[in-house]
Amino acid sequence: MAKTVGILSKENDLLTLNTGFPDRPIPPVISINENVLALNNNMGKARLVIMLPFMFAGLFLYWNFFSEFKEEWKSHERNTIQYIESKKNRLGDEYFHKTEDEYDLKKYERLNSEGKVPLETYIYYIYNETLYPQKIFWKDVFALSFATFFFIPWFIVLIIQKRVPPLYFDRNKRLVYSWKDGKVWANRYDILTYAYDHQVLQICTRTMYKGQFGWGNYPLQPSSVPYLVSKDQVRKTLAVIAKFMEKGQEEIWDKDWNGKLDFYFREHKKPEDFDEQLADLLEKIDAQVIEDPKTAIPVAPHHI
Repeated sequence: MAKTVGILSKENDLLTLNTGFPDRPIPPVISINENVLALNNNMGKARLVIMLPFMFAGLFLYWNFFSEFKEEWKSHERNTIQYIESKKNRLGDEYFHKTEDEYDLKKYERLNSEGKVPLETYIYYIYNETLYPQKIFWKDVFALSFATFFFIPWFIVLIIQKRVPPLYFDRNKRLVYSWKDGKVWANRYDILTYAYDHQVLQICTRTMYKGQFGWGNYPLQPSSVPYLVSKDQVRKTLAVIAKFMEKGQEEIWDKDWNGKLDFYFREHKKPEDFDEQLADLLEKIDAQVIEDPKTAIPVAPHHI
């Protein structure tokens, strides 16, 4: 993890930084009002950067397999009909009711009452009556498995993954907080620290983790490009936080504003005992800071 820095130690520089944006508050701001600023993580875009190429590859492989399968099915149907019509033209319409030729009878029996080769009949044919049925079977199994490997696991992740709530900054109470998996993540703004590298800006909060009072690490990606964060974008994000907390909403945007969160099928619900958890965290934070101010520097925090 990169070295942590206290936001207050950089405030004088941050408060003079230009954070103007043409048609909305500067990303990653997702909502703002007089009392609360919310910053959105970029996990929604980040997950799509990873998932969509695999899912599109899987869909293409599925499409390619079933397109070829349908084309071969219909080609077999046409050939079967042409063969039967050819026999009838040469040997009479009653030929298939009289002949004992096993090959011809199998051809004739593949057609249903509508003169078509049903899907189940074609499937039985290619996996039982062709020249190399086992070879065809395992080739198709491999093709479908390969497509499934690309598509299904990522589709499942897309369905079950929950949206992480924004990171909220409360100006009146001078708090920063969020939540995940029923646990509150919070810190006092006046002792808030951060760290960053070329991939992510990490805002350090406190939480109860596996029954222990510890550090949490809320990831922010100010860039619209996931996994790529510049120093300028980090500074502007920190400046938005500092300006809002010290000077107010008007420094960021002249009216209440709410942006659109990334689409998820599920989300982390706000804990029903949010207030109780928050109060307990703040009590532990205050006690630890009084006991040893140096403990405000996080050690090996884990991601939210």
